[in-house]
Amino acid sequence: MKKHLYLLLLCLFLNVSLFSNDDLNVSAKIYQKIDEQKIFNIIKKIYREESTEYIIDTTWDKLHIMERSTNAFLTIGMQVDNIILSVVPTEDKNKTQMHLEIFTMIEDEKTLTPPDSLAHKIFWNRIDYALGLDENWLYCDKNFDSILHVAYPYCDIKKDELLP
Repeated sequence: MKKHLYLLLLCLFLNVSLFSNDDLNVSAKIYQKIDEQKIFNIIKKIYREESTEYIIDTTWDKLHIMERSTNAFLTIGMQVDNIILSVVPTEDKNKTQMHLEIFTMIEDEKTLTPPDSLAHKIFWNRIDYALGLDENWLYCDKNFDSILHVAYPYCDIKKDELLP
């Protein structure tokens, strides 16, 4: 009996540790009766109006925005800032669940932006504002550019451009 209990606890621990580590760096939002393509188009509009330096890759269930930059301080290095917005299936067809992951890749090192960061909050705020779900507009603070370069378009876009 004890062996079974230990085995069960071990399995639960492994499942929690294997799957929750990824979810710790993902913010999520559930929308009622909203087509995810409409949300993807809002984000693409922000990035396309701001600059052509972003690489936008879209599938039916995922939007991936990248910005590549190089630095040549002591050696030449490549940095890729990423925003991935993905649709997660729900049992209720009237709901759309979306997950957001923001991270930077420098060589083989992945630096994640925490889900409670300003970058995540502004991202969701811009979508909610454009959909007419939130009348509040979050403003970027002066140090936002040092948090995540790829998030600039969210700070630069004007409220009027996103009116529903």
